[in-house]
Amino acid sequence: MNIPTGSLIAKDQTRASFYLPFSFMITAFLSLFIFSIVLIVGGSLFSGVNIRTTLGIGAMHLFILGFTTMLAMGAVYQLVPVVINEKLYSIRLGIIHYFLFTTGSIGLLIGFFQYNKSVLIGSSLITVTGVIIFIVNIFMTISKTKAFNSILFATVSSFVYLLLTVISGLLMAINFSFQIIPSLHSAILAAHIWFGFVGWFLFLIVGYSFKMLPMFYLAHGQPINLQKWILITFHLSLILISMNFFLQLSFFVTIVGLLIFLLGLGLYRYHIYQIQQKKFKRNPGKGITVTVYAVDGFIVVVILSIIALVLDPKLFQSLHFLTAVSVVYLFGWIGVTILGYLSKIVPFLWWTFCFGDRVGKEEVPSLHNMIDENKVFYRLLFVCLAIVVLGIGIVLQFALLTLVAQISLGIFIVYYFIHILAVFTFS
Repeated sequence: MNIPTGSLIAKDQTRASFYLPFSFMITAFLSLFIFSIVLIVGGSLFSGVNIRTTLGIGAMHLFILGFTTMLAMGAVYQLVPVVINEKLYSIRLGIIHYFLFTTGSIGLLIGFFQYNKSVLIGSSLITVTGVIIFIVNIFMTISKTKAFNSILFATVSSFVYLLLTVISGLLMAINFSFQIIPSLHSAILAAHIWFGFVGWFLFLIVGYSFKMLPMFYLAHGQPINLQKWILITFHLSLILISMNFFLQLSFFVTIVGLLIFLLGLGLYRYHIYQIQQKKFKRNPGKGITVTVYAVDGFIVVVILSIIALVLDPKLFQSLHFLTAVSVVYLFGWIGVTILGYLSKIVPFLWWTFCFGDRVGKEEVPSLHNMIDENKVFYRLLFVCLAIVVLGIGIVLQFALLTLVAQISLGIFIVYYFIHILAVFTFS
């Protein structure tokens, strides 16, 4: 059996070194399960102003901190050493980071649900400390290489925005309690969301897609010159829109920023096409196929959103409109991309962990037998359908439709993840 053991496995990686990324991964899975339960039994989270309630804010941070960020950090610990072909600088720092970030995140959730300002400030400080340790650890690892490619450029960029996200979050927590700069609170909130949603998540997903999509498609010889321009375009969009949050230059500046963002998405989608043109594998995995569909779908959403904003600029102040776009982006692109990639990454890492040193000595299961691609495809499509209906319900302010879609999303996420977790029954 031909298993590409060098594609996701770091230089001289031992079984013990798997425990760090697996710790983040398992915690993320648990958080996603709890988030799904909240979607199912927590009542309407996205109708009207409910998204601004303590339950709504807490639930969103459970998904963002507990699942997506926790999983992203585990992925960074696994993939950065692969990209530069060097060992992680310090597993011990990684463990310290894990406990600090987990403790801080739990504290933040408690603070949101109880609306306890002191807990929010204290937990924010712990979270920021964990993030700084994380960034230092990865920067020290990256410093071992002299080859600074687009993947590392995206990684460093995402870290800058992650740091800005947690610092702006800390400023908001302090401002809630002491009203130091009340006039800038809305701008800081907007920047906090923009830095986190777009800066941290987008750069990480796009950057690691530069590495993983060619691997999934078995593509070789695709052009890579476009990669840096994709990242630069996203940077321009982020900087322009963030600047306008604080300076309030004009609505036109925001539209230009969104058009630049759309250009970045278009360039990214064209680069995926370039990878597909050089593929040697017809089917990259049905979960990966869905993630490419998700890119196409989100580009359509961005185009429609820009048109709607041009026709009615007041929509930029509409909670329903902004919530719908945020939900579609966060769940529909970021979330679906992560779920789709997990259908390939989890089996591979678990196979390597359990069977990598047993190949040739005894009979071991194949990767193909560890996960059913058809179940991945259809269950992930159910998740996508629920997200689309949820977005429509929010925009139309149809409370019943929104609630049904929210509950369905929670059920479909659990339904999908049951299949992913079945991989761990192989040992």
